[in-house]
Amino acid sequence: MIKNYEALRGVIWFNGRFVKAINAKLHVLSHGLHFASVTFEGIRVYKRAAFKLEDHIDRLFKSSSMLQIKIPFSKKKILDACND
Repeated sequence: MIKNYEALRGVIWFNGRFVKAINAKLHVLSHGLHFASVTFEGIRVYKRAAFKLEDHIDRLFKSSSMLQIKIPFSKKKILDACND
């Protein structure tokens, strides 16, 4: 557990834009938090390049589709954000 919140440096892509990690907030009553109604994809990065990024994003969209979760961003927007 992070005791010193100042340790949260860097940025996170949150709701379609980059925000300081310390400012990325999730509502305590979030459905995804309570009921795990989410999809996610773990992406490894080697030498500042994401490994098989397009495959990961395709799998994210497929998983979301299976759970009837609509991703509000295009694959290209997510790929671009990952590369940024």
